Amino acid sequence: MTCTEFIQRLIDARELFEQDRRVIFCNVPQYDSLFWKLVHERLTVQGHQCAIMNGARCTPAESLAQITSSFLGMTQTMIVLNHHEGKLRELDRRLMETITSYQGPHRLLVIIPPAQVRTCKGHEVIEMPSQLDRSLSALVMSCATGERESLATAPTCESFDQACMFGIGSSLVGKQGSAWLAESLMPESQGSLFVLAQHLFGREARQFYHAWPQWKAQYPDEFWISFWSERMWQAYVWITSQKNNALRDMASSLKGLPFRFMKRDWQYIKPEQCVKALDYLYSFDYQLKNGGSSAPFELMFHLFLA
Repeated sequence: MTCTEFIQRLIDARELFEQDRRVIFCNVPQYDSLFWKLVHERLTVQGHQCAIMNGARCTPAESLAQITSSFLGMTQTMIVLNHHEGKLRELDRRLMETITSYQGPHRLLVIIPPAQVRTCKGHEVIEMPSQLDRSLSALVMSCATGERESLATAPTCESFDQACMFGIGSSLVGKQGSAWLAESLMPESQGSLFVLAQHLFGREARQFYHAWPQWKAQYPDEFWISFWSERMWQAYVWITSQKNNALRDMASSLKGLPFRFMKRDWQYIKPEQCVKALDYLYSFDYQLKNGGSSAPFELMFHLFLA
């Protein structure tokens, strides 16, 4: 099965596993957490009893117990992986030995890094590319939204997570989704949404307040809550990672932050400011869902521009 066929089966709610196959391996160059959560959600929506088993959170013995036993004879589709701080690691040798000769009650979708492919001889291995072409990007976006995306408007994405985020963002924007995609992918010199974020994180109040009213009118508040939440979370991770080596692997996968912020401006922002901004955005979201007329984003901007 190719990667394209794999995602197409998720979209069409077709069976992933052949009748005589209990295990499918996915060779993954980088761990895209949002995408694999999406796979879990799609399988659950399709009626599977689905679980994600992260070997980093339990001992090898506990991992073995999970895949070899079932409660009251129930079977599950289990996504088996080992990731820690955003980095995919090799599965335990004993666990892999059990998986490669697996005859247990469950069906296993096993996520492995390239270095472990050699242990999967004789098994079906789906090769997941490190960078997507436009056709595959469109499929992932469709998988994320449940809607058919036009190949003409789908961008070429750098990762599966980026395709998921573009799909969700385009769905939130609605009819203006195509225009939003084009604007989001424009270089910073041409005035994209990333420049708007740069003005905020760079504390360029005059430029930001000049651009914000024009941008705000183009998209609904629901979109802006999603957009700023993503920027604030990524900014928090980046700032913290620069002071904590344990988070470097996670920070290296961030794609949505302005270049200048990642190089220099992060030093002038405290992680507590990002946490407070996320608190505001959570309140805005609650307000909108309970009849509020508009989200007071200026309260959040004040944290960075005052």
